[in-house]
Amino acid sequence: MAKIFFELCDDLRQTVQVNVQDNLGYTPLLLSLRFDWERSKEMVKLLLRKGASPSLAHPKDGLTPLHCICLRANRGGVDLAEIFFKTCDDIEQKVQVDAVNNADETPLRLLLQDRRVDEQLMRLLLRRGASPNFSFSDGSTPLHIICKNNFEDSCEFLDTFLKINKEINQLVHVNVQNNQGKTPLHLALRLNLEFV
Repeated sequence: MAKIFFELCDDLRQTVQVNVQDNLGYTPLLLSLRFDWERSKEMVKLLLRKGASPSLAHPKDGLTPLHCICLRANRGGVDLAEIFFKTCDDIEQKVQVDAVNNADETPLRLLLQDRRVDEQLMRLLLRRGASPNFSFSDGSTPLHIICKNNFEDSCEFLDTFLKINKEINQLVHVNVQNNQGKTPLHLALRLNLEFV
């Protein structure tokens, strides 16, 4: 339906404002990613090619399209993220992979906080420039987040995180302290994680 709409507008030489926000602050791209997940892949490509901003955030929560993809990572997020990045590359649009929402979360942090972390999506974000050393307002880094979460597969996940960063020659600061003076090791010890 959207494709037909754009074709009609093109035929009539009518400009479509693809970054316009509705009364709740959603752009068509954000709406598609937040509420119409099943059709998002085609809609994302179409909207981006028609000029939708890949980094425009929702005014109330600060979520960008990439945040929305990471929030739903367990439902095909890596496929959608690959389409999102490829389309942005094709149209030469830069994606802010370390954009921070109003809750002080980057897309990578949202992903790391989820119990069903998608390792492929984490790999993609890191390869696309997400910082493994990003310092949040509480001084914590992605490594703090991993060591703070007592997930069933935390050891495996930490190992994967470190291996990915090694593959891309990205140094991970393992001794950095958060605002409470805690390093990732302190947090892991507190939880009695076996990888310590």
